[in-house]
Amino acid sequence: MAGQCIEKLPHSCGSSDGLQTYFDNGKYTGYCHVCATYVPDPYGGNEPEIVVKTEAEIEQEVADARKCGFVNFTHRAIPPADWKYFGVRLGMSERDGVTPDTVMHPRTRDGKVVSFKVKLLNKKIMWSIGDSHNLDLYGWLGAKAVGGLTLYITEGEEDAIALRRILMEMNRGTAYAEQGVAVVSLNNGSDSAIEDISRHLDEINKTWKYVVLAFDNDGPGKKAAKSVKARLLPNCLIASLPAKDANACLRNGLMRATRDALIYNAAKPLPTSLLTVNSLIDEACEEVVFGLDYPWPGVTDLTYGQRKKELITIGAGVGVGKSLMAHELAAHNFRNHGWKTLMIMMEESPAETVRNVCGKLDDTPYHVPGTQFDKDVLRATANEIDAYIIIWNPDENSDPETTWAAIKQAIRTHGNDIDCVMLDNMTTASEGLDTSEKNEFIGLVAKEFVDLAMKFDFEAVVFSHLNTPAKGAKSHEEGGRVLESQFTGSRALMRYSHMMFGFERNKQAQDPNCSIIRLLKSRKYGKSGTCKTYYEASTGRLTQRNWQDELYENRKVG
Repeated sequence: MAGQCIEKLPHSCGSSDGLQTYFDNGKYTGYCHVCATYVPDPYGGNEPEIVVKTEAEIEQEVADARKCGFVNFTHRAIPPADWKYFGVRLGMSERDGVTPDTVMHPRTRDGKVVSFKVKLLNKKIMWSIGDSHNLDLYGWLGAKAVGGLTLYITEGEEDAIALRRILMEMNRGTAYAEQGVAVVSLNNGSDSAIEDISRHLDEINKTWKYVVLAFDNDGPGKKAAKSVKARLLPNCLIASLPAKDANACLRNGLMRATRDALIYNAAKPLPTSLLTVNSLIDEACEEVVFGLDYPWPGVTDLTYGQRKKELITIGAGVGVGKSLMAHELAAHNFRNHGWKTLMIMMEESPAETVRNVCGKLDDTPYHVPGTQFDKDVLRATANEIDAYIIIWNPDENSDPETTWAAIKQAIRTHGNDIDCVMLDNMTTASEGLDTSEKNEFIGLVAKEFVDLAMKFDFEAVVFSHLNTPAKGAKSHEEGGRVLESQFTGSRALMRYSHMMFGFERNKQAQDPNCSIIRLLKSRKYGKSGTCKTYYEASTGRLTQRNWQDELYENRKVG
């Protein structure tokens, strides 16, 4: 039994006001605190209208509870000091006023106690007094005061208290003996997991490096943990407790096993779902369709079009035209497909990105000095793309790990509304790391980018600089052929990319505006090939054109 306190009524035991009624999930229940009897239908089918208490009445209820003393004896294997740490009060029987019969857990909103969850000592019956809406996680103020590296989250209040006791006890005599432990619990069990954690998600991510979910070791607890990981905390760890819940672990003396489950064995859950062929037949029989077209028909033919949930990587030499491809793709996807693109352009200002994308739509090189153009036309085009192009502010860039964490947070915030995310470029994003750190970082970004694309249903596009070709080979700036192995962090990008392109241009050619888009990898279809393109200086556009091969040769000097 649980719910909001409604009123006190006479009971058949002879008490004039011992029967307390409660309302929860559209149903009234009751409990007589004088004769300790549960009453499933206190109104006999004649339920009253719900009474809305005044703010003054609510505050008085909470004030009365706060006048009670703290729990002063061991209960559920939890000693008095631990009950007091969480501010738990002890309620006395209304029958004699001296016999303890309830514990009262304080609950806060924005740091202020606004309600108590009241639980009978010897029966699984609970109710709330005060305002129980939009509450903080239980124990939130104490956890924030402790800080540390790790936050532990349990399902219930006694579980949080017990878990803190277990970890403090296991730290005794170690280098961590003087450190506190940050433990909180959900307010209403597994059903409130998403709502309760969402309320503090930003602070959790800023305050703690690790989050361990220590939910009940049962079906609802495991389901809630997986949901929290999928929707809110993708990097959290999930502990499998050695008993049903943390309080049971304490009562059964499983201190060391619980510590090990939380600190050493907590892990990301392994996938366990298996599918039968029969369940997939209908989907397998569906016609495989083209993806959406690229700005260049030859590339569309090679790839069968663009598809969401895929990672596309594009590599080119310095100054060859990676960003030009990004601008063309974003403009094309807006105009032809109505796609919304998040553009993370690390080597140009946001205003330059606006000029470049608008230029592709207006066939005007707004980005080139000396170009004469109508500002009203540019302004109108910019207003047109306002709802379709989101631009990352490169001034916010920090060290690689911090910047990528901020990008991921932006994607999680806007991911459901985004069709494409472009990162230009991976080399700049990993700037400052040594070779081994850079390769590890790029591998992490590539994997997480794919995971995000799958989860939020968008196309991920990464641009990359290239490593120097082998000795004796033509440089990329002179039109040298791009290889998959030349991408920055190539092993990771080769592993995770669904498609890889090289963009080739000979800056010393007879006509340096000639270029080639080369499909290097197509995971689904195994195709490769090239598409000739050309930069139209008068319009600032990169278009498909079948130019003569001799135009790509080095121009003669002198």
